[in-house]
Amino acid sequence: MGLALFACAGSAVRRPTYTSHATTEVKVDGRVVDVPLDLLEIPYPPPPARVEVVPETTVTGAVWVDGEWGWTGKRWSWSRGYWSVPPAGARFAPWLTIRGVDGRLYMAKGVWRSADGKSDLPTPAVVVEAKGARGAVLNADGEEEPTGRDVRAPTEREDAGP
Repeated sequence: MGLALFACAGSAVRRPTYTSHATTEVKVDGRVVDVPLDLLEIPYPPPPARVEVVPETTVTGAVWVDGEWGWTGKRWSWSRGYWSVPPAGARFAPWLTIRGVDGRLYMAKGVWRSADGKSDLPTPAVVVEAKGARGAVLNADGEEEPTGRDVRAPTEREDAGP
């Protein structure tokens, strides 16, 4: 039994080195806080993440980037996860949602950042894309969430939206 568990440990998904989004300092209630620069105000939170099957890859140096929700201006749209070989030293800032002190909700897309953390990079080419489960997305109450179509993983950073 112990040997079987040990054998499974070698199949872990290799992840990128993570970092934070570019920030700026903002004074809130008399204290200074770092706030991500690339925030987009959104009217409501994203649905639960879609289930994705992580395909195998044989490409040396490839890392797995999870899928993410993106706001289209009208609804949420899912961008599939993918295997990619990042540039040397590149780091990934995963997508996030945060609530402001005034209660408004914001999100930032996942972006690749330079090793020094000073600039965003184009998305590296996709080696293999996730296989997604089709069907309705349900919220915690079991109600169907209105979502847009799934979006294929980009071959380069496309800022035209998800």
